[in-house]
Amino acid sequence: EYARECSDHGRVVEQALLLRRSLAVSLWGENDGVLNQIAGVGQDTTAKLRSNNIYTFADVLSSSSDDIEKACNRSHPFGNNLRAAVFKILQHTLKLSACLEQDEYGQDHVVIKLERRESGANAAEEDHGKKVVTYSLLVYSDRPGGLLMFSEDISMESKHTVQCPTKFGRL
Repeated sequence: EYARECSDHGRVVEQALLLRRSLAVSLWGENDGVLNQIAGVGQDTTAKLRSNNIYTFADVLSSSSDDIEKACNRSHPFGNNLRAAVFKILQHTLKLSACLEQDEYGQDHVVIKLERRESGANAAEEDHGKKVVTYSLLVYSDRPGGLLMFSEDISMESKHTVQCPTKFGRL
């Protein structure tokens, strides 16, 4: 806690570790998903879900609310709430793409686009601007200086341009 709050880069390190964990468990789609990152779903509940063959977001959506509640020994409306949370997460998923572009002076820039996936096309209208899911974007280079950009609390489509260090190489 001290390192995160009192260090210049503590929050960045925390986000980098979360990103690493997310990449390691493929947090990006309905066939993956880390259920214990949903409010009210801890390690014990995740273990109970897994023991009943409910591992992924897709498994939650294909299970009935009653089956989820029985698996977790939880009462109504836990199953409905979990299914609704998973559905909202999937609707608010953003897709990341990146490319290198040169400006008029020959300087390289990384252009990062975050776009809404097809399944979430109406999500912004349905939730009236509420932040259901937020993301952090970390752009890091193995060159001296390392961190090129850190942005958090991203919840909508956006475009980010980051100037590359000299001798950047490729993406």
